[in-house]
Amino acid sequence: IPANAVVYRLASAAAEGEVTTDVWSTIPEKEEMFMQIFKTQISESTIQKLSDKEADFTLTDQEELALRDLRKRIELAFIYGVKGYFKDAIKKKYVYTCAGAIQQILERGTVISYNSASAPITTEKQLITNIIKPIFDGNSGSASRYIFAGTDFVTMIATIEGLQKQMDATQVVRKFGIDWKTLQFMSWQLNLVQHPLLNEIGLSHSAIVLDLPYVRKKNFIRLSKDALMLKESGIFDGESIVWTEISSIALKYAKTHAFIYDS
Repeated sequence: IPANAVVYRLASAAAEGEVTTDVWSTIPEKEEMFMQIFKTQISESTIQKLSDKEADFTLTDQEELALRDLRKRIELAFIYGVKGYFKDAIKKKYVYTCAGAIQQILERGTVISYNSASAPITTEKQLITNIIKPIFDGNSGSASRYIFAGTDFVTMIATIEGLQKQMDATQVVRKFGIDWKTLQFMSWQLNLVQHPLLNEIGLSHSAIVLDLPYVRKKNFIRLSKDALMLKESGIFDGESIVWTEISSIALKYAKTHAFIYDS
């Protein structure tokens, strides 16, 4: 074999009568994940409960709003969270935070940058070369992946010459309770949705691409409800409810996921 020659490993060939082969083995890499404890508490005093109100706003209404906010904050943590821990100086206890998708992609996944000011992406060729190809090239993930994009990123995609007709002609696909716009590039498929939370954390020009078969939500304790007996213990004269979830998100085979940002 000449020096510097490229060698490709193909299937092994066995001689007639051989019943064994060289041992093949692989060792999984260990990766430490931190779980985060998410909580929200809703309370209503006995006097508030019994008082006449202009609006029929009860503990159940408060609970509904608090749960919506909790789920939103959990999703934000799964997007933008940073793995770590710190000591609460007042409570003298350690608090752990989980790593979000962006941190995990930045550390081990595919990171793609573009510059909307000096080199904007205006043609389908530029989109395929600078964004689509790096998403799928160099890994053996799924041919169909899911892209969560900020408003300005979606606007950029929607105004690219050649993609407008495809987006207008493509039907919306409903999956996982979300309406996706499917973009087809030969055998590569991207399912696009505008994610409003990306705008809230300053990522309107960015997008996160996930290969969902390689995404795992790890639950130590699933979202659950506990009624606190504060009145009986003499702490609070009223009802109090706590919702708790202990969880984190893990991206397996990180190279199949991508973070796209405007440099």
